Amino acid sequence: MRNEFKNTRVYATFRVSQMPIIKFNLGGAKMLQINNVISWACNNWYVREDNLVEIFDQRGQRVLLNGIQKDIWCAIEYEIEIGSLYEKVKSKIPFEDFINILEEMMNFNLIFLLKRNDGQLDFLFL
Repeated sequence: MRNEFKNTRVYATFRVSQMPIIKFNLGGAKMLQINNVISWACNNWYVREDNLVEIFDQRGQRVLLNGIQKDIWCAIEYEIEIGSLYEKVKSKIPFEDFINILEEMMNFNLIFLLKRNDGQLDFLFL
């Protein structure tokens, strides 16, 4: 393994098309809050026979999710408040890791953040 990846903490494993598995932590600013609403950015997905979730993203690439990433994805059910989503998976993952997985899904454009203002829904494209 190359030196620049020596201290990288792995939170998610994604497989894109026929490329090898990509493992990394994107880091990034903490922008998610417990009362934010998130939604799938990619509605073209299914659970495969080998129990992986296969997503076809907006760039035409395939993304595979397994383990806790799969559980989080399936629990979103199109859109959900982050607090409600965490209630569904809290027995499987600590909150900090949960937020990191959501941020990585946002960085991969698999989910996006919805913001509620005075009863109206605004889309935040990140």
